[in-house]
Amino acid sequence: RACVRVCLRLFACYPLPSGSSIKSSDIIERLRTFCTEGELEVSSRLAVLQLLKQSFQLSEEDERLLLFCNTTAIVERFWGKTLDGDAVCDDGARGKLFAELLSASQGDLKLLTGLAELLHVWPPLQDSSGVSTWSVLLCHFVSAATATAIAGGDQGAVVADILRYR
Repeated sequence: RACVRVCLRLFACYPLPSGSSIKSSDIIERLRTFCTEGELEVSSRLAVLQLLKQSFQLSEEDERLLLFCNTTAIVERFWGKTLDGDAVCDDGARGKLFAELLSASQGDLKLLTGLAELLHVWPPLQDSSGVSTWSVLLCHFVSAATATAIAGGDQGAVVADILRYR
């Protein structure tokens, strides 16, 4: 990461032998190509996209790519599932994915924590009835915490898990 940052600064500061300088759009275009390469690990693509976001003003297309890579990384880590590009293309698709993952979570606090991470990186989202997905998730967290406490689990640890979603 540090190496990429240094390269970005060098490209911006020093001209090419021809006298022209490398434009930020040239750098972004090449890195965008890198980030859309499906064969590469999501974590690598995500790191480059986050660096781009810190260094440049991202286009709407780049923001969507960043959202997709963030979502894919979280879904792969918690559910072991791969996504296609349409899974997060709009609010409807994200809502559908949220409902699917919530159903698959079945009260598992770890998976509910994964959903909290998703909601943290997504733009605000409401379910089909206009209720905030955060409200829906909180209700599931409370139900899961209650079930864990009834089963003899540590309520303090359960509450800490709810509050610490990262």
